[in-house]
Amino acid sequence: MKRSRPFPWGFAVVSLLAVAAIVVSLLPASGLLPAPPSATAANTKTPAPTQTPDECDPSIIQTTALDFNGIAREFDDYTAIAENIPVQDLADPIAELQRIRRSSENFQVPGCLATLKEFQLTYMNTYINAVLTLFSINTDQTLTEEEFTQVSISVNQQISLAFQYHEQYLDEMARIMGVTRVPSPTVPSGTLDPEGPLPEETATATP
Repeated sequence: MKRSRPFPWGFAVVSLLAVAAIVVSLLPASGLLPAPPSATAANTKTPAPTQTPDECDPSIIQTTALDFNGIAREFDDYTAIAENIPVQDLADPIAELQRIRRSSENFQVPGCLATLKEFQLTYMNTYINAVLTLFSINTDQTLTEEEFTQVSISVNQQISLAFQYHEQYLDEMARIMGVTRVPSPTVPSGTLDPEGPLPEETATATP
């Protein structure tokens, strides 16, 4: 009686595993399994730069100028108040004028509006300095009548100069907006009445 030889299970298992590996490797090519994603080159295309709007384009600059002009209009409102109240009551209007001037200083404008801003601030600074001087001499009891008169004349001259700057501001504003304006009449200067209001500003055409 022949003795049966043991079946080489180890060899069979290894063979089956090798066959399975070959089959699995062929499945994507046969379409039975999805192929692994192929490596693609990274998209290195640079996006087209977006065009920055030109701040000095007429349509943009006019909108900015109108916004900036709103500060000047508010300042003019308080100059009208200051010119129609007793000098001793100027403290509150002066504080408001200084607040508005700070708004003008902080307002960011493009280079093409730098001249407009310069005229506005020069007008504001000159006017504020004038009313501050007027307010201080009204409360200074040490001034002689002659000294008071001289300082009052100087204040009137400052106010007249302030409105010359105001005219320059309005002319520049009109140029930017593409309109023509009629210059305001000359603001007269004279001696202030310490008990009365400041001289009235002549009417101006604000764009």
